Amino acid sequence: RLARADALARIVTHGDTDALDAYQGAREDLAAASAHLEALQADQTDAIADIEARQDDLQAELARLQEAERQRRAAEEAARREAAAAAADDAPPADTGGSGGGGGGTPPPSGGGITCPVPSATFVDTWGAPRAGHTHQGVDMMAVEGAPVYAPASGNVEHRAVGLGGLSFFLYGDNGDTYFGTHMSGYAGGGHVAAGTLIGYVGQTGNAGTPHLHFEIWPGGGAAVNPYPATAAACL
Repeated sequence: RLARADALARIVTHGDTDALDAYQGAREDLAAASAHLEALQADQTDAIADIEARQDDLQAELARLQEAERQRRAAEEAARREAAAAAADDAPPADTGGSGGGGGGTPPPSGGGITCPVPSATFVDTWGAPRAGHTHQGVDMMAVEGAPVYAPASGNVEHRAVGLGGLSFFLYGDNGDTYFGTHMSGYAGGGHVAAGTLIGYVGQTGNAGTPHLHFEIWPGGGAAVNPYPATAAACL
């Protein structure tokens, strides 16, 4: 029986020894590959955990920066409102059409036929100076953000924004002349106003880059003329 069993085993396995060896080798390779894959999966799990932790840190930092920006904007807005309120307190009263009585405050100086639009400003004669694609058609009255802007003459004031200048006023004077100011930060009284009425605040809207009022005079509502002589006579 032992001889027959041995002979049968040799018959059954004859020629398959190489296949059995190959099978055993494949099993060993599979075990090694599985161990390597498990190691890679563990590394990937650690990497994902690290990325998630960093993402949480980044989201927290973003939230902190957003809150800081919100506080900065709120502080700027509060400062602007405070400056506007202070300017309004210092502004001369508008002409309400009453029959006289004592006036409050000191009106802006007048001269050269107009009232000074920005008494606190400094300026020089830049009429005709080169600008991007054109020449300068006004006088740049440099002042702090929120400084009061007064009506240079009596007439009807309209507030509206223009492309390059941003927030602007158009004053159609009772004398027939038109006055234009731009780059403002905000508006005040409109409609028909007396000379010296608060009509807005200095800013840097549009393409200004720094706070100032760009001021122009259009005699008879026509082409602009150099406003420096009249503005200097009124303000300096």
